[in-house]
Amino acid sequence: MTKQLHRIPGVLVELSARGQKRPLDGLLTQGAKQSDTLLLFVHGMGGNFYRSELRKQMLLQGPCAGIDVLSFNNRGHEDNVADEVFVDCRHDIDAAIEFGRKQGYRRFILLGHSTGCQKSRITNNFGSAKTFSRWFSPPSVTTTRLFGESPEHATRTGSPGHNTW
Repeated sequence: MTKQLHRIPGVLVELSARGQKRPLDGLLTQGAKQSDTLLLFVHGMGGNFYRSELRKQMLLQGPCAGIDVLSFNNRGHEDNVADEVFVDCRHDIDAAIEFGRKQGYRRFILLGHSTGCQKSRITNNFGSAKTFSRWFSPPSVTTTRLFGESPEHATRTGSPGHNTW
């Protein structure tokens, strides 16, 4: 069975995170207009920055809604789960936020998928950046709910305690 091919215009990036010997790979997608908001897609255990339909749709649709998107590997990507010290994930997200700041972004949205939800929460509590919004992604989240409606509507209709703006 052949999977659908996606052409995703973007820039491949490398993030240098504290405690990592190798840079973390990622893909940045940007809209036609300069945005001050960057959505950081945080994958779960064994995931990666590119292999998921939800992630691909975020990369495609976010910039159309005025929100640029950075999907990046964290230290628990693919087969690196066994060696991951979970609390160190905050360094990966801090590196993504620092990259975004250097690119001129002022607002950050963390979208955690699966175990990426806990990684987002740890970063909110212990990471160096304290001024960003976060989205937690229950399985029912779709790109339509995120980009097709206002954040206020998504907060009202989201699962209690999962979606915040």
